[in-house]
Amino acid sequence: MKYAVSIGRRQPMHRIHVECIREIMDADLTPIIIVGSVNKAGSKFFDPLRNPLNFEQQKEQIQVALPFLKNPEIIPLEDIGNLERWCASVVALLKDRLPDCVMHYRAKQGDESGGAIESLSASEAVFSKLGLKSWRTVNKNPEDDLLNSSDLRTLPINQLHDLAAPDYIRTLMQQAREQNPDKQLLASIPITMLDISLIRLAREAGVSTASLLNNKPAADWQSVLAAF
Repeated sequence: MKYAVSIGRRQPMHRIHVECIREIMDADLTPIIIVGSVNKAGSKFFDPLRNPLNFEQQKEQIQVALPFLKNPEIIPLEDIGNLERWCASVVALLKDRLPDCVMHYRAKQGDESGGAIESLSASEAVFSKLGLKSWRTVNKNPEDDLLNSSDLRTLPINQLHDLAAPDYIRTLMQQAREQNPDKQLLASIPITMLDISLIRLAREAGVSTASLLNNKPAADWQSVLAAF
């Protein structure tokens, strides 16, 4: 093997994501980093609440978090809502490197499944049929299974932890709040990654924060955060 594919949404990227890339490099393999769920406005799978970072921000986040990785290969991948076709699209991206490539992933109890996103463990059998072998590892510390990007997205800017590129993400959060034309409506709401989602909705889908609130009290955003 020469290559190992690392697939993930990384919304945001945390220290376990970095460990996975280091694990690949420690095995003397070249990482191929695939960023999933990059669908844009207009796609039925465009979901900036779960995926606040766009692809360009994802690339910057990865490069900041992995300064030891020179000229990383970072490839975008859209959700298509069908596991078999999605796996086939991954294999197609690898082209002639497939015989020398393995899919690396960390399995844990908190793997996401359902909807447009399936856990990589669920796709392992499909990848195998398509000729892509899997390399499954586990967290050394069981408590690390509890670390997930979904929880990090809900945390206020002053409570973030375990981020792979903390300064970069905090800067994006602050900029998003400042650049939101309806920021006065969010005055009582802590700055979180939801701010990045809101500015992305406004810029890419033309959906303003004011129209989302629809004259509801700002406290109603707590229900949005709970499902974020």
